[in-house]
Amino acid sequence: MKRKTNIMIWSILILSVLILFSCSFPPPQGVMNIRVSRDQYQPLLESSKFAEYRGQIIIFDSIDIDARDVTNFYYLNEDKTVGYTLFYKSDGIQQPVVSFFWYALQKTFENIGIDVRERGLIKNAAQLNLKIIALTDQEAKFIVSLLRNGYLIMQKEIIVSKKFPPTKDDSELKKRAYEFIDHIAATILSDPDIKREFFSEKGKISLDKSIPEIPQASSAPVTEVPGSSLVPTPTVPAPTTEPERDEVVNEGQKDQLEDNSLKQQSRENEKDTPSSAEKTY
Repeated sequence: MKRKTNIMIWSILILSVLILFSCSFPPPQGVMNIRVSRDQYQPLLESSKFAEYRGQIIIFDSIDIDARDVTNFYYLNEDKTVGYTLFYKSDGIQQPVVSFFWYALQKTFENIGIDVRERGLIKNAAQLNLKIIALTDQEAKFIVSLLRNGYLIMQKEIIVSKKFPPTKDDSELKKRAYEFIDHIAATILSDPDIKREFFSEKGKISLDKSIPEIPQASSAPVTEVPGSSLVPTPTVPAPTTEPERDEVVNEGQKDQLEDNSLKQQSRENEKDTPSSAEKTY
């Protein structure tokens, strides 16, 4: 009976989630609704302008939102006459604002050659977090946080602004929405503070930080072996013609040698001393 109840609860929850995501959450009545889809977005940034980022790893951890007049499923223009609803595909289900912008910016970053990772710590890789604090179709404000190895190395507010002439044309508004995503990515990557800290040594961990110190090898040169950790290579003194073995005998060996010598001396004394049967009176 209990098992049947659990199955019913899970079925209801799954059904509720499916219904939720199959629903549409349009802007208020009277507001022009522009449907923007991730699959229709094609980044147009010139990768040559961001060549220094090519091959770099970015851990794009998350996008959060804390903005007025921005719901989970759409945002508005400045005068609140046009709303933008976001979708995975043109004919697919509606997508939350933060999820849409995460995947859209991921698409832009990868298009210019950045290796985007979703989560986790990668040694010395930069981690990017964004918080949307204001968003319209012509201006966005973000709190950009840059971390490395779990340490915050920079945080600042970025304002992205691009003015467009007024229009009510559906296709033109869609085109501008995609263009604005390009502008957001370009503004973040071009910011001098973000660029400086991204390529700085701040927060980086040295490769041999976790290697324990090896006694009597502190001044030894370090040899790097590809694919392995850095290990100190002890300096070997030049061999002499006749090494003196007594100088390398440790204390335990000395005690053992002394003990053996005493035993040998005792046996020799016993040989020199006549037994009681051989004594003369």
